[in-house]
Amino acid sequence: MRLFVPFLCAAALQAGVIKIYDPSGGLPGAQGFSSDGGVLSAQVVTDEGLPALRMTGNTCCGYFVSALTPQQLADANTLGWTLTGTARVNASGGYGYI
Repeated sequence: MRLFVPFLCAAALQAGVIKIYDPSGGLPGAQGFSSDGGVLSAQVVTDEGLPALRMTGNTCCGYFVSALTPQQLADANTLGWTLTGTARVNASGGYGYI
């Protein structure tokens, strides 16, 4: 499966963004995210004119993750949060998770 993420993915508080991945800044590892080990490949590409992350995973799950700090978690629980992102799955089968 290929997953294209052409926009920013962020957990945002009323006061501002607390965690973000921006493909124009490089791979997720360079922005504090780590792979679960199921990511087979990842590269920053241009998709429909936008910076995007193209990745492939194994037959189960391949993803990047970054935990919130205790303060970020407390702020999110107190103020509320939203998660936004745009993804396009480009494959004949499989699953995409955000």
